[in-house]
Amino acid sequence: MFYRLLKTVPTDELLIRFGRLLAKDLSSLPTQRAIQEFPRLFGSPNAAGTRMAVRAAGPLETAETLAASVVVLAEELVDGLRSL
Repeated sequence: MFYRLLKTVPTDELLIRFGRLLAKDLSSLPTQRAIQEFPRLFGSPNAAGTRMAVRAAGPLETAETLAASVVVLAEELVDGLRSL
């Protein structure tokens, strides 16, 4: 699910939604925490979040290809999140 989300939803749209979450009192702190943890969870092919995303995606592609794609897509999102 996460892989498909990163692959199909444009990064700009995800950034808009993160911005909305950051702007609300109720969701600001958890969103900041999620943004801080994101690189640790998805920053490498062996990171826990990357491995979970690969398992959840199933047999779409090889595990190595999926992991590399998740890392690249996650890095793109993280780069955008730094500007929020």
